Amino acid sequence: MVNEVKPQIKASIDVIIDYKKGELSKELAIQRFASLTGLSWDLATSFIEPLTKTNVVKFPNKFDE
Repeated sequence: MVNEVKPQIKASIDVIIDYKKGELSKELAIQRFASLTGLSWDLATSFIEPLTKTNVVKFPNKFDE
């Protein structure tokens, strides 16, 4: 017996990955994630907002040296 991943689950994971890479805005990621999972906007927001993006580079400033 082979378990197959449902397309909606794979697509929702892809949304998270794309958001973390910086390829989607937060609002678009929340919208797509909510649509794919059937979650409310608020619940989808609670999943997406805590995620950190991997494309963000922290620049040193005179206060963080």
